[in-house]
Amino acid sequence: MKKDVVTVIMPVYNAKKYIAESMESLLKQSHEGLEILLVDDGSTDGSGGICDEYAKRDERIRVLHIENGGAARARNKGMDAAEGEFVFFMDSDDVLKHTAIESLLFRLKENDADCVVGKSVRLFEHKDGREKEDNSEAHKYAVAGSSEAIKRVLLYGSAMWNRLFKTKVLKDIRCPEGRINEDEPFMVRAYDNCGRIIFTEDETYLYRIHTDSVTTADFSLKQLDMVRNSRENLEFVRERYPELNECAEYKYMKSLLYCRYRLSKKKNRTKEETLAIKELSDDIRKKGFRRRMLRNRYLAIMHKALMFI
Repeated sequence: MKKDVVTVIMPVYNAKKYIAESMESLLKQSHEGLEILLVDDGSTDGSGGICDEYAKRDERIRVLHIENGGAARARNKGMDAAEGEFVFFMDSDDVLKHTAIESLLFRLKENDADCVVGKSVRLFEHKDGREKEDNSEAHKYAVAGSSEAIKRVLLYGSAMWNRLFKTKVLKDIRCPEGRINEDEPFMVRAYDNCGRIIFTEDETYLYRIHTDSVTTADFSLKQLDMVRNSRENLEFVRERYPELNECAEYKYMKSLLYCRYRLSKKKNRTKEETLAIKELSDDIRKKGFRRRMLRNRYLAIMHKALMFI
């Protein structure tokens, strides 16, 4: 393990349009002790070749070319190959502030923490240019333990990017492969391994919102992964953090309601989609669970009403 080196893991899949801006923001970081792992996830648009060109320019860069298997698998390959004392995740269409990694590393060491979370800003792309929007609703400065950090994941969600970890806390954790929305089960288990987590108000990361994003794609049965993930997180919390059970049940119910709503809005549904709606409705209407959700302090009245539809 290389002391004071931050391994940056970046999955790359068909990111030709954005990767140059992302890479330039990374290479210009004020903290120069970087190991940059670009994991080319079977790109077909020439992104892999662009990664190789960057590797020729800077000896800190290594490129891993793998068959397409999704972001979770690419991140896992990156973690398997990481040699730095710290790990930072970044997406290939996002941008870092110049002092991002230096700032996060300082905060981590200053507080003797296992993980530090920077403040992200959403970067919208319009015909007339860019518009930044502060994304600070759930991001208040805090020194948190595992339980409080996991609570934030359950109530507000969490990405893997813009988090700096001590590599040792990730040694036995990997993303669930073959899924989307894999960030949240990973983060719950990562925070479980941390003694202290710092949430800073340092603006470090620009998260791009655009039409090519997985998060803005049309709804499909694949997105039922969020139900599976929230169910697994609920089971994990019940065993490890029973004080968070109400939060985990809230997250699970919201995922059930969201997926049922999105599927119900689809025209010309397949048999599989119709069956999925029935199964989601059955889970929503389970007597004991629904009764608890009616008393759940986190679930909005609107969502409680939707349980009876």
